[in-house]
Amino acid sequence: MDDFAHNVLLLDFYSALLTDKQRNMYHKRYCEDMTLAEIGHELKISRQAVRETVLITQRKLEELEADLQLIALHKTSRVYLDELKLALENGDISEGKRILTALDQLIMEG
Repeated sequence: MDDFAHNVLLLDFYSALLTDKQRNMYHKRYCEDMTLAEIGHELKISRQAVRETVLITQRKLEELEADLQLIALHKTSRVYLDELKLALENGDISEGKRILTALDQLIMEG
């Protein structure tokens, strides 16, 4: 996954834990693909102020993911669900049960 997509996922999972200012600037930067200068102009603040806020927000989001690992859990769950779908499409009930057990264990531990 590229950095841009990763940053959008971080915002999707953890935006509620950001201040309005952090959420707004990070969203403009990564969801609206605005440059730091464009954000600064729109908000009437310096490009440097935007840059600092985006970097601080990035660090906070990365720390949240390191601690909570919600994105990692989501990605692993998606892999299990894709495997489960394939097993069921192939009529492999025992493999489906094995995957379902592994997915259940992942969710219970997560």
